[in-house]
Amino acid sequence: MNLPNLLSLVRLALVPVFPFVYFSALPSAHLWAAGVYALASATDVLDGILARRLHMITRLGRVIDPMADKLMAAMVVFCIALDNPIVWWAAGVFFLKELLMGVGAILQYKKINDVPPSEGFGKFSAVLFFVVCLIILVFGAALTATIQLVLISAATACSVLALLLYLRRFLALTRPEKH
Repeated sequence: MNLPNLLSLVRLALVPVFPFVYFSALPSAHLWAAGVYALASATDVLDGILARRLHMITRLGRVIDPMADKLMAAMVVFCIALDNPIVWWAAGVFFLKELLMGVGAILQYKKINDVPPSEGFGKFSAVLFFVVCLIILVFGAALTATIQLVLISAATACSVLALLLYLRRFLALTRPEKH
């Protein structure tokens, strides 16, 4: 077990911490939950940097890293949606997208025995999603419903585009070879 994989495991361990803090009676609970989310995201950035620079990329890491990211993001979206009915549709799109990508990753793993790392637009989409969720967590009460809707719509549109790009890549990687 290398350091980047340990950081992914820390991120996995933070997944149940997020709703515990988010729904707690702590003063500024959503702000503390935003801190948990930011810490989880920082471990993601750090494990990626370490894995690439120290040549510690492993097949295990290519599985648990995105799994930790998706579980944390799903938990954040779920908690925000429970408090903000305006984002339920976006939560539904998010969960459908992640389900499709999860099934695609399993099929891809079975076909090529690996899960390739994410690419540029997928990473951009994930960062945009993180920033939007963080804005809603920190400033949610001060934002109008329209602003929240615009923010979540932009993040969701980028996520759907990332899914379409992933689908194109998936088809290229899993297409039967022509003889």
